[in-house]
Amino acid sequence: MPGRTSSSAGQHSLAVAIEPDPGDVRQDPVDVEAPLFAPGLLGLHVLDYNFALQELLDLSAAKAEAAGL
Repeated sequence: MPGRTSSSAGQHSLAVAIEPDPGDVRQDPVDVEAPLFAPGLLGLHVLDYNFALQELLDLSAAKAEAAGL
């Protein structure tokens, strides 16, 4: 999920978008473009922890593999 930072009226934000891999037919469990997640309402703050979750899982797997687990 690529992201970009933006700034408007002194407010800074991170915008994210879904870009599935070619051939990926899975449905997104969360529609990040839904009105509920608009910056003027909730924004994506309720999902923030998930954006880094895959990186943490990958890092944990790499450390476990390096330790022979």
